[in-house]
Amino acid sequence: MNDEIDVLTIGETMVLLNPHESGPMRHVVDFRKRIGGAESNMAVGLARLDHDAAWISRLGSDPHGQYVRDTIRGAGVDTQYVTFDAEAPTGLMFKERRELAESRVYYYRDDSAASRMAPDDLPDEALANARYLHLTGITPALSESCRELVFDATRRAQEHGVTVSLDPNLRFKLWDETMMRETLLSLVEECDVVLLVSKRVRCCSGRTIPNASQRSFGPSVRTKLS
Repeated sequence: MNDEIDVLTIGETMVLLNPHESGPMRHVVDFRKRIGGAESNMAVGLARLDHDAAWISRLGSDPHGQYVRDTIRGAGVDTQYVTFDAEAPTGLMFKERRELAESRVYYYRDDSAASRMAPDDLPDEALANARYLHLTGITPALSESCRELVFDATRRAQEHGVTVSLDPNLRFKLWDETMMRETLLSLVEECDVVLLVSKRVRCCSGRTIPNASQRSFGPSVRTKLS
């Protein structure tokens, strides 16, 4: 892997168990094991487009963590800064597919290794070698130390002249909506580019389209609506 990193991402990736058939979780017995994580998905996609992408996280020192790291590394993503935690597990999630109802996801991520991430999990060396730092709104929802991590990351990125992009990627199940709005509004002010889905801008900014863009987040923030 080159010393220079086009895009550096940081966040939790879990083992995803996807059912082979539709039906209530209690009746399904066959699953396919995969991985699921917004930040690593971004890194894998960029690697497939021949960009140098790196992903940072903390995984459990368990077979699930090894599977996650190996899968992402096997896709061409730099995982040299991933750490393993002997005292916390890798997060898991199960999908439930229903024929006549909305699919559901069951998360087992409380006190996961990734929820213990803190500023020290992002080496200054990795940040200094990156052109872009990509964050999502999922990471600050995981824990107080993860919130400290993302704000510290944006501050240090600015010091190194690294462009910061943010996908708010709202996860209402992970935290209180008031805290979510306050945290993300503060975070977008520290970022250079914010990726937004228009129907959810009001949840993040408290304003409706078309007023929720640069007028919501400040003139220094570039927004991309989809």
